[in-house]
Amino acid sequence: MYILIPGLLACSLIIAPPASAQETEPDTAATPPDTTEALPLQTTRTIAFTTDEGTWIDLDLSPDGRTIIFELLGDLYTIPISGGEATRITSGLAYDAQPRFSPSGDRIVFVSDRNGGENVWLAKADGTEPEMLTSGMTNRFQSPEWTPDGHIVVSKGTGALRGGGFPSRQYDQRAYDIMLYDLRGGRGIRLDLGETTSLLGAAFGSDPRYLYVSSAGQPRPGGWRILVLDRETGETTSVAGNAGGALRPVVSPDGRWLVYGARYDHGQGLRLRDLETGEERWLHTDVQRDEQEGIFSRDLMPASAFTPDGDALILYARGRIRRLAVPSGEMTEIPFTADVELPAGPLVRFDYRIEDDTVEIQQIRGARPSPDGSRLVFTALNKLWLMDLPAGVPHRLTDAVGVVEHDPVWSPDGRHIAYVTWRGGTNPEGTIQRVTLPAGTGPASPQQLTTQPGFYEKAVYSADGSRIVAQRHSLYDRAEGRFGGDVELVWIPAAGGSATVITRGRGTPQFTDDTSRVWVNVGEALESMDWNGYDRRTELTVSGVRQLLISPDRKYAYALGGGGPQAYLVTLPGVSGISVSVANPAGSAVLVKKLTTIGAMFPAWSHDSGSLHYSLGRSFFTHDVAAEDSAATARTDIVLRVPADKPRGTIVLRGARILTMNGREVIERGDIVVTDNRIVAVGTSGSVDIPPGARTIDVSGKTILPGYVDSHGHVGGFGRGEVMRDRDWSFMINLAYGVTTIRDPSTGTDVFGYSDLLRAGEMIGSRLYATGPVLSGGNNITSLDAARDVITRYADFYNTRYIKQYGAGERRVLQWLLLAAAEKEVTAVTEPYYDVKKDVNDALDGYPEMGHGWPIYPVYRDLTQLLVQTGQVHTATLTTTFGGPKGRTYFFTRKDFHDDSKLRRFMPHADVDRAALRQSNWYADGQYIFVQHAEGIRDMIEAGVKVAMGGHGDFDGPGFHWELEMHAMGGVPEWEILRAATINGAEAIGFARDIGSIEVGKLADLQVLDRNPLDDILNTLAIRYVMKNGRLYEGDSLREVWPRERDAPGLWWWRPDR
Repeated sequence: MYILIPGLLACSLIIAPPASAQETEPDTAATPPDTTEALPLQTTRTIAFTTDEGTWIDLDLSPDGRTIIFELLGDLYTIPISGGEATRITSGLAYDAQPRFSPSGDRIVFVSDRNGGENVWLAKADGTEPEMLTSGMTNRFQSPEWTPDGHIVVSKGTGALRGGGFPSRQYDQRAYDIMLYDLRGGRGIRLDLGETTSLLGAAFGSDPRYLYVSSAGQPRPGGWRILVLDRETGETTSVAGNAGGALRPVVSPDGRWLVYGARYDHGQGLRLRDLETGEERWLHTDVQRDEQEGIFSRDLMPASAFTPDGDALILYARGRIRRLAVPSGEMTEIPFTADVELPAGPLVRFDYRIEDDTVEIQQIRGARPSPDGSRLVFTALNKLWLMDLPAGVPHRLTDAVGVVEHDPVWSPDGRHIAYVTWRGGTNPEGTIQRVTLPAGTGPASPQQLTTQPGFYEKAVYSADGSRIVAQRHSLYDRAEGRFGGDVELVWIPAAGGSATVITRGRGTPQFTDDTSRVWVNVGEALESMDWNGYDRRTELTVSGVRQLLISPDRKYAYALGGGGPQAYLVTLPGVSGISVSVANPAGSAVLVKKLTTIGAMFPAWSHDSGSLHYSLGRSFFTHDVAAEDSAATARTDIVLRVPADKPRGTIVLRGARILTMNGREVIERGDIVVTDNRIVAVGTSGSVDIPPGARTIDVSGKTILPGYVDSHGHVGGFGRGEVMRDRDWSFMINLAYGVTTIRDPSTGTDVFGYSDLLRAGEMIGSRLYATGPVLSGGNNITSLDAARDVITRYADFYNTRYIKQYGAGERRVLQWLLLAAAEKEVTAVTEPYYDVKKDVNDALDGYPEMGHGWPIYPVYRDLTQLLVQTGQVHTATLTTTFGGPKGRTYFFTRKDFHDDSKLRRFMPHADVDRAALRQSNWYADGQYIFVQHAEGIRDMIEAGVKVAMGGHGDFDGPGFHWELEMHAMGGVPEWEILRAATINGAEAIGFARDIGSIEVGKLADLQVLDRNPLDDILNTLAIRYVMKNGRLYEGDSLREVWPRERDAPGLWWWRPDR
């Protein structure tokens, strides 16, 4: 333990250079001018309302006991101790938080992001003359407190995580130190309290020698205790702990009482400890639930304060400011009203149309130029395509049907292209095949080269063209989505034959001009070995990279790493076994050039080492290694269009109750006419013209409603990898359970290839839209131009309409992303990140949808009005509730679904077993909080908040219906649940002109239920038919009944022996 010099901390002497301060002109007005000029966003709207309640109010009491200062939606207010009309003392777009009065009462300290990042600020007690105590953009501060002699103690986040040396704005969100700042100057000093991960909520009593904090070695529910630091000796002592945690200590002015928060049964309480006798008991058992499961950006519980005489605690509880008598525990309200007025940015949401005639492919995969550079082969729509460079028309390379074709590679003489194939189903099969290039443009017939079954990938020719090396997995592992240790590196003769094992283990094979050795990229390393897997040595290590390729002449390495990732060229010194970093090219031990700022994927070398290649979206790039500038990179955009899947003919669904979701319209007995893939008529039975020759299906007594729109669904049934699937059970099961459209807000980039396949009718499943990879702090965005580069990657290359902001950095970074997204008309969805302060900022800044619920509850008028007036959509995903046990665990441990025949048809048996039979977590009913969250959603809907529905992909198929049921358990009416799951979701993702309701002109996405879901939300499971894009399927089997009659593609576990 670091032992502090006696008396040094007691006088708060800090040895460090002066802190910077940012001055503003004094203003005697009650509300000072906006001091947020460092925030880049220009506001366009004003949010205004009056409230007498708030959510998670941090407060303090002036030393004279007359004035309460508190935080509400990022502004600071004061009221008399008796209550009344609040005076706003700070304003603007900045989020000002956690105010505390100085010992003299003439100044306040608070945390604010007004300079673009989060820092500690000082101001006069009326909010004027703000100045910045700390500096920097990537800080995280909370719970500032004054020392009794007038300096500052504050919790500070421990800094950014760095992946392989790459700069990052990704943090350990739960790690905090205690810092002490001398107001006379200095950068602050860290107080050492021993082996602990997080220190929060510094507090003092009557003796300035002792500092109280909440401490956790592993921040988790029940893992917190109260430590006291002796500032003279440096010794720490544990003074309080509890099975429900020991949180947010407050010490009475006379030093007798310690009050702290802890879980109480299924709720939250305050403990009272007599520091003189050690006696302890409950003081009150109904206060704000803590943030032990969250990020706790404003501490574990709201701040409170003792009155000067120590007879009462002023605190926040149940939406109000209250006075809690000590030690009796009697609670009374201190009423207040606050006129809230907040500037807000424009809502960055856009409307789109669904193109249903043509599919222009979004992504090419594994593109490789021929050795002479005249032609290009690539995969799109799970097939190989060949084109002349630079501007030829792509055409199919092979005439094969019923197989996936991936990982093409040219023979060194350019006469052959080898590639891997995959076919799923009840008899899965994987091979390596090749074609001899035809003289014309017609497809060629392939030759199978492998003789042993397996799943092959990452095929590559040896430099002399005599052998092909590839990775091989078992068929079973690939079929079941397992990619474990059963992997081999094998070679086969280039003309075909039996495979010979080189070595076991994963790695991307590659070759140099030395044909005696096989090179592999394993993680961050390039290794080489002989053909028997012996004499293995590490040739090069590049920290933090995702892919690493040696040039054929062994003079360079080509690395992909960092946010994007980006492409780097490493010049090798001709020495084996070196380790380098490309994160800072200027400071690297060897010559490193960063080649991209937008991004790069699917890297490859030319055969002569003169150029390197990569793809992004549907664009192919070639970089001249010898060139000195960016003009050395040539771009070729691949234009490949195929017809979109569209049925032909007219079908009539006659006689059903129709919940159109067009307003509150219900047609008790109606008909729907669908021609091709769009609705051409809907109305009361007998009033609708039926075209001659139309197929009519009598659905009398049933209920029809639109297909569900899952606006937050992670589709997780397929294993990630470069070789894509030809069928996917997660796509199929979601469609079978009525979900006709999914937006996945966190994916790999393979999702764009799957979206192409679904739109072209090459796979069966829900419509699929996606954000692509989430935008986290790993992108290290440092400017608006850098944010534009990121958005360009998504909008222009991934061709997606959405991004998912997932804690990408400090507030200015999040605003830069919004500004850049607006320029490209990209809808920016946000992740709450377990942080209400971030959620409020995101809503005010213009993020149009919150992709999880609030991480705390209850939610009161302040947050509800924020959503109503900003227009932000609330998608709660109760299945993965923040702040308590996940909702999905309730259903896993309460529902009996193991033997459900429909579920077992579409979900692998092992997945069903894991969910239904082998749950490691069990919680009492009262520990779950999704019902309380759903009650809050009910109130938000009544107030005018738009709510959408997201199943989160935690249990594909039934999981979305569990989400509906959880909303119903909180009292949300069935009609509102169904609206959230249909038209509201369509509006949230920008496609309400084409989907979400049953109206003329919209796409025919609907479902036919045997029972009425307005009577019981569980009736949503009674699905007779699902129609997606005009094709009608049986709900239990996905057998197509219109316009074709055909069974769904088989899945591997349908075999009896599986």
